[in-house]
Amino acid sequence: MNILFAGNVGKLTDSLISPVLKEHGCVVSGEAPYLSEQKRLDFYRDGGGKKEDMFLSYQFEMIVFLSKSIDGEKLMGEVEELEDSIRLAQKYHTRDFVYITSNDIFTNGENDRTRKVLMEACEKICAGSASPDDMHVQILRVPFLYSTEKNDWLLTGWLKQAAADEEVIFYADADQDTDFLCDADLGELLARIADAPPRTDYVEMNLTGGWKVTFEEVRDALVERQGNVTCVFDPYAGIAPCYRGDLKAREEYGWYALRVMVNDLPQIMEKVGEKRIRQVEQERRRATWEKVSGKMRIAVEMIVLAIVAQYLAHLTKGNVTVGFLDFRLLAVLIMGTMNGLKAGIMAGVLACIGYLLDIHESVNWQIILLNVQNWLPFAAYLLLGAVSGYSRDRLEDRIRHMKDEYGIMEDKYVYLSNLYWEVLRRAETYNNQIIGYQDSYGKIYSAIRRLDQDNPQEVFFEAVNVLEEMLQNRAIAIYSIEPGRDFARLMVCSKGIARELAKSMDLLKFPELRESAGNGQLFVNRECKEGYPSYAIPIRHEEKCYGLIEVVQAGDSQMNIEFSNKLSILSNLVTSHLLHAIRDSAAENKYIENTNILLADAFAKILEVRRNMRDKEYADYALLKILRGEDSLEEIDKKMSGTTRSSDFLGLDENGEVYLLLTQTGTKGVELVGERLKKHGISYEIVTEQGEKK
Repeated sequence: MNILFAGNVGKLTDSLISPVLKEHGCVVSGEAPYLSEQKRLDFYRDGGGKKEDMFLSYQFEMIVFLSKSIDGEKLMGEVEELEDSIRLAQKYHTRDFVYITSNDIFTNGENDRTRKVLMEACEKICAGSASPDDMHVQILRVPFLYSTEKNDWLLTGWLKQAAADEEVIFYADADQDTDFLCDADLGELLARIADAPPRTDYVEMNLTGGWKVTFEEVRDALVERQGNVTCVFDPYAGIAPCYRGDLKAREEYGWYALRVMVNDLPQIMEKVGEKRIRQVEQERRRATWEKVSGKMRIAVEMIVLAIVAQYLAHLTKGNVTVGFLDFRLLAVLIMGTMNGLKAGIMAGVLACIGYLLDIHESVNWQIILLNVQNWLPFAAYLLLGAVSGYSRDRLEDRIRHMKDEYGIMEDKYVYLSNLYWEVLRRAETYNNQIIGYQDSYGKIYSAIRRLDQDNPQEVFFEAVNVLEEMLQNRAIAIYSIEPGRDFARLMVCSKGIARELAKSMDLLKFPELRESAGNGQLFVNRECKEGYPSYAIPIRHEEKCYGLIEVVQAGDSQMNIEFSNKLSILSNLVTSHLLHAIRDSAAENKYIENTNILLADAFAKILEVRRNMRDKEYADYALLKILRGEDSLEEIDKKMSGTTRSSDFLGLDENGEVYLLLTQTGTKGVELVGERLKKHGISYEIVTEQGEKK
């Protein structure tokens, strides 16, 4: 199979293309300075011929198009180049088309809208060209790429800047998540795509290197291994890839990233360091050579001009036509004008020596020394060399001074321009705040309507959605607390932190948080204490604490009074509706008389809400079927007393079977509950998601 690599091929490396070359022939369209000559690898450099000739010659079955968006480059001309490649692929019946682009299209921010529009346009062009009978299209969105071979990826550029003690600029906030994918792993995926075509005509894949990391942690890694590195976080100067992954590549091709950047970083830094040492040595040698060669050039010019002037003076001696010319003066003038004061004076000294050699046979040295008139030629040579050289040096100083002034003016104008754009950005921010304030009544009304649910579980579910949207934060958690106890259990949390957050929390280990909750005050983690949330506010009613609302992680821009006030207002809305729903549910007859076992309808509603929360990764649960045998419901309720938590639910299904719903419980939690049930003589079966029992 012949495969064409097109687009931003200047970034291609041996480690990326080698897995594909094992079984297939590859053609690279364009200059690829980081690729070495290899078997089955051809280069097509358009020297005026048509690109169609290449398609006619090779009959490509697959095209890999690398976007300029990778590593944050500008997208000038990409739409036209992509359209041309797709047109030729369709014309010559290419089977597969793979478009590799950056996942920074998902990055939040409006600092580069044009770039996102162009990226969306390119993806739409690819999607529109997909056809089950003509050409299959796959879009691979990648994070930062890196390589352990010779390359020009952005990570290597950062390391070079750090090695050269230059400022490293990250086009993102310090707390933005990002990811790094080794291009060798990407090459392995391309090889698998070439071996096994996709089953559908259009596929989108978000690839990940498996190392979710913030830019602040990237900076810390550079500092740890490189030493003193100056890093600047500037999200308004550009755009950066984020952490965004799915399982499509694994499901389709059994692919996942094998290499992790943090493990490869020492090897990359070692190669960059060796290259930096060679570069510094070359620069030192070059500087030394330039310094020596400059002096040698002046010396050679001076000697050659002196010899030529001496020869011409001797040749024209006694010639009436040109005898009046003094070639030594001309040589001194040339040297002073071209090379400055020192060269001019040295040329004057050589001219004096030449003059002495010319007259030493005809004039006695005592006469030259004692007769002041004979000093005039020597004075003329030296004076001309000094004046011409001084004029040259003064002109160079003036030019250097003007360049410095222009540099200062340029820096001033750049500063004023940045200040102007910063003022515009702040004005837009304030304008958005004013608009948000004017529209806040509608937002509050919408939040109240969404929270107006009778089922407490649905209130928990909607509360997280409301808090996420109105606080613009995706790290919200809600805990429940039994009044008078110091143990909090997770009821629901944001999707992004569901796997990282503990299912329960001992408040005795967090004394400051416990104190704030007991006093009904907002807790703010101003000292950045480990394990503590950024914000926490208690859910209270009649001087009793029933739970906590936490902002587990808040960005630097959210650690302010405005955010804390907004959190306080929203938490009051959530608290009032949650407590209202709990009171309403308690007033209804949902339990079997004289037991804590829910009726079938009530239990089914709670189970449905919990299932929806798990599907959206807001919360987890486990379901156990209680095998009661000949025991009555009252006997089962009595046995179950003390074996479950207050957040768990015991209820009937439509067939009268007894089930135990364990909220926020995983495999280990089920094992612990199972041990307690067995101690009380209760048998059970675990009900899986598909309804099977085991």
